Amino acid sequence: MINVGTIGTSSITEQFIKALKLTRKYHLKAVYSRSNASAKDIATIYKADYYTSTLNQLLFDPEIDLIYIASPNSLHAEQAIAAIRAGKHVIVEKPAFSNVAEWHQVFNEASKNNVLVFEAALHYHNRNYRRLNQLVNNLKKGHSLPFLGANFNLGQYSSRYEDYNEAMKANKDGPNIFNPQFSGGSLMDLGVYPIYVAVDLFGLPDDVSYHTVKGVNGIDLFGNMMLKYKNSQINIFVSKGVHSALDSEIYFDDETVVIKNISKISAVKLINRSGQAANVISYVPENPMYDELIAFSEVLLDKDNIHQKVRYENWKQLSLQVATVMQLLRKSADLDF
Repeated sequence: MINVGTIGTSSITEQFIKALKLTRKYHLKAVYSRSNASAKDIATIYKADYYTSTLNQLLFDPEIDLIYIASPNSLHAEQAIAAIRAGKHVIVEKPAFSNVAEWHQVFNEASKNNVLVFEAALHYHNRNYRRLNQLVNNLKKGHSLPFLGANFNLGQYSSRYEDYNEAMKANKDGPNIFNPQFSGGSLMDLGVYPIYVAVDLFGLPDDVSYHTVKGVNGIDLFGNMMLKYKNSQINIFVSKGVHSALDSEIYFDDETVVIKNISKISAVKLINRSGQAANVISYVPENPMYDELIAFSEVLLDKDNIHQKVRYENWKQLSLQVATVMQLLRKSADLDF
């Protein structure tokens, strides 16, 4: 059993706790929040052993094996390094870090302290994505014409968007997710999902660009990315200020792979030019974080196994590639985190 302490008390933390309980591989040891009342609420609901508003109590508890970090993006690196130096493994909610320099700093510390760091890209680890990956690789081999491109769409209207607009009118900072000081915005919060898929399936692009509509405080509210390859390109739309009902598509000859909800890979179908469709994937898990937590537990509980070492190294290198692409995209749009 892996003893876990959590940092953060948002809805994503609650989803994480529900998933870890479903796996029966983890035990919720402690809940941390700067607000003692918030920590108590989560700990009481999910029957943690204790709660605390003192971070060091969590970090230096000898019974805790793993720390889950779901704080604002800009705090991830500092908190991860503190946990690593205390000898803890770390799961960091996506996007793991604000920039590539932080990524290297954290993973170098992890190597020194012989602990593991996982980026919680839930869609990449779920079983639907594994099937999608296999489908796309088979289509690459089975078609005579070259792959020309894809369109990925992810517009999710944020429940905090109205709060953001009111804060801008009042000349206040606004919610963390729309605040550059906390490494927020549409690319950071949503873009990480389609970029993971694009880089894993098609590799690092030759060139990238990101064209945005920015808010009063300079945050990207709405944007279009282009990832250019030698003979193809992938277009990615993201926004936290609008809701999009569009699916994502990957094109092979006269066949199109249609992905519903690219942040969860909830369904995939294959359609040809005649309109004939075959449903390839339609599995809906009880909790979307279940599969990633099972995968992480398999590595943590058998980390000397060569197969698990290779899995971890692959995840690590993909995380770095995604961080690199995201940094280049931000640079093209003058977003500096």
